[in-house]
Amino acid sequence: MYAGTLMATNKRARGGPTAALAVVLTASLLVCARTPSAKSFPGENGLIALVQESAPRALGIYTIDPSDSSLTRLTRGPDYRPRWSPDGSQIVFQRFSEGLRSDIYVMSANGSGVQRLTDLGFAFQPAWSPDGSQIAFGSGLGRSAEIFVMNADGSDQTRLTHDGFRDSVPAWSPDSTTIAFAS
Repeated sequence: MYAGTLMATNKRARGGPTAALAVVLTASLLVCARTPSAKSFPGENGLIALVQESAPRALGIYTIDPSDSSLTRLTRGPDYRPRWSPDGSQIVFQRFSEGLRSDIYVMSANGSGVQRLTDLGFAFQPAWSPDGSQIAFGSGLGRSAEIFVMNADGSDQTRLTHDGFRDSVPAWSPDSTTIAFAS
């Protein structure tokens, strides 16, 4: 279970987020963007994970090797937001299915062993913890979406926010004790 701090912008204040919280959130996101868990490239294997959207039949997650530009298709279909695990062995991603449904999936770095981790109706924006043991994500539709955290295998899904706002874009602190998010 996650035991740490949550940070968010203060949407309740008239005119948008307060300056102090916006600076803290921005600084936290910048720090997290420099950690291996927050990037989709390169993985420990040197490959870049990306989404191809140029043609309906080409839609899916690919890896590209920057040394020779070779492209390898990992998935077929409406899959988005690939994120490498900190050790480079797995990729977590968001998959759309029938209607307006989206869940969080994980697969091996070579595209094998695809497993659905969530069954919440609309889960989005997965983010690995820096130690690779947990995944934070958003879930919900419309004006209300909340931040959740789960173990990397999908177990122990825990809702962290209960504010009725559209919480999104979770980002871990480098020490895995804080999750910043937009609200």
